[in-house]
Amino acid sequence: MYPLVAPPISDTGAWTWPRTLQRWLDINPVTKLTRTSTYIVLPNFTTLNTWNGYSDIVASFNCEAPNNFSLSGTLSQVPLSVNYALCISYRVGSVVTRYLLWDAQGSKFNQTIPLYVGQPIKKNSRFEVWNTSQGVCSQATAVSFYTTKLGPQDYRYSGDTLLKICDAINTAFSSSLVNTTPTGVVQVTGAGDTDVNGIYNARGTYNGAVYYLLNGSAIDANAPDYGISIFKNPFYNDRWYIKKETALISPRGYRQIDAEAAVSSPDQVITWQTFSGDFPVPTCTAITPSGNLPFNFGTNSTSQTN
Repeated sequence: MYPLVAPPISDTGAWTWPRTLQRWLDINPVTKLTRTSTYIVLPNFTTLNTWNGYSDIVASFNCEAPNNFSLSGTLSQVPLSVNYALCISYRVGSVVTRYLLWDAQGSKFNQTIPLYVGQPIKKNSRFEVWNTSQGVCSQATAVSFYTTKLGPQDYRYSGDTLLKICDAINTAFSSSLVNTTPTGVVQVTGAGDTDVNGIYNARGTYNGAVYYLLNGSAIDANAPDYGISIFKNPFYNDRWYIKKETALISPRGYRQIDAEAAVSSPDQVITWQTFSGDFPVPTCTAITPSGNLPFNFGTNSTSQTN
């Protein structure tokens, strides 16, 4: 018969060396060894949340495991009434690889994040908390993620063991690089043509100046000023325009009046006038990031917080 219980504490040799070194195991049948599992602990947390109309990374937990690994059974570990989306990512050079562990109601991603289905994760990685429109992101109890890294003990004599507890919460994202395009966020309010109201992110350059795209608006690669955008028009005395246009819809919206001097950003415009847009004319203001960057954290972006 093989042993059904752990050896007594007095049998120091059995605890000091693997039991396969004990002579009596050579002459007694034993079952196949089944190694214990290991897990990574994501601690409980609460973090402030400023909802800008789309999901941002608001917190992360770095993890320096001893080996590369995969996670198992992640769907069974989704907390009840979760109010944040959770990703896991790692960086190789300047390339970030990111997977979605679970989503939540009210999220709005500005990139496509593949679902995690067991892909390998580098040993230096991080869990990322992405906010939603639900409000403050929080997790009342710690979550244990089981990994493919096996423990050194057999299940008959030991339980599952901790592979790694994550580092303390990190909320400093203001220094993160945001793609390779100019940064900037502005908000348009009060426009009679309500489609143009909302938050705009700097997306690149057009006609030699920064242009902004309304969050969630489609963009045409062949015509960057299509969609709902804000841009400086060099063909009209460098005046700023707030405009919506597609291949099927004629341009309409608002522009800076000719009597004003050209300015470097749309929030500096004092007076807007309508061109086919509805009254009243809008107000455009700058939004100062408050630690919720990155806004456009692309798949191949650089992360300085990992």
